Amino acid sequence: MRAIGALAIAALLVGCGVLPQPPDSLAALNAWPPSATIGEDGTAITATYHDWPLAGPPHAYACARPPAKVFGDPPARGLVIAADPACRPFEIRQNGRELRLRLDRQGLPDVFVGLESWTVILAIELDEASWQASTVLPVVFPGLKPVPAPS
Repeated sequence: MRAIGALAIAALLVGCGVLPQPPDSLAALNAWPPSATIGEDGTAITATYHDWPLAGPPHAYACARPPAKVFGDPPARGLVIAADPACRPFEIRQNGRELRLRLDRQGLPDVFVGLESWTVILAIELDEASWQASTVLPVVFPGLKPVPAPS
């Protein structure tokens, strides 16, 4: 009876978009293929990733150049990419195993103006280790340029 109750709770959590963490999160992340479907929404660019293996989303940043560091050094570790002036965080929405990243090009700093692509960093800190993936995201579609910050 206890097993049936656990299965019912697991089914309810999956139905609500809450996924249990795999027993080896780092192995699941390393096996995940980070490819995205790219789109636009006005001045915003979106990237949709499928089959995200964890219950919670990663941190996600668009960087005008590859960052020098994503995480701090042990023992403190922690995410240091947030302080990099050439990086901006994406808005992230997770629906089950789908991640949708969104970043509005309106108001980005000058370091982003004229770029054809950004380095996208997905990063997550686990108890046992940190994980990051880097991909390139095109930002200039035909006829559409990045929108600089107002002067």
